Amino acid sequence: MKNFFSLLSLTVTVALLSFSAQANDAAAGSSEMNVQSPESTLYITISGESVRSVDDIHNLFIKALGLGAGYSKTFESLQAELVKFKSQRFQVAIAHGGLLSLNIGAEAHDKLLDVLNNAQEKNLDNFGYPNMMVYYWQ
Repeated sequence: MKNFFSLLSLTVTVALLSFSAQANDAAAGSSEMNVQSPESTLYITISGESVRSVDDIHNLFIKALGLGAGYSKTFESLQAELVKFKSQRFQVAIAHGGLLSLNIGAEAHDKLLDVLNNAQEKNLDNFGYPNMMVYYWQ
């Protein structure tokens, strides 16, 4: 019984340390645009406070999706690429959306949201489920 409680205590300690390390990593990366790709889902985070131009957004998607030289850095080509990206599930999160709008302009901000929402509706897996999810925080 003593060994059971020792093992349980050790397991809880390891879990708490792991959670704490993940929280610290998340806090450290919150002020930048970043891409994470654990096993089956690609996570793309756009932080409005870090974006200075629409070009920054296109560069992030080039990096995240491995877009080639044929990508023209327009919202239309971004939507086309997002719709056809089927190699894995992915999530796009926009944090500090108000700052994003200030940094790239309201028109570009709204166009980006339209592109992401339209691509989300059209990018379905073989079973008809969304392959892409978009999250937005003001």
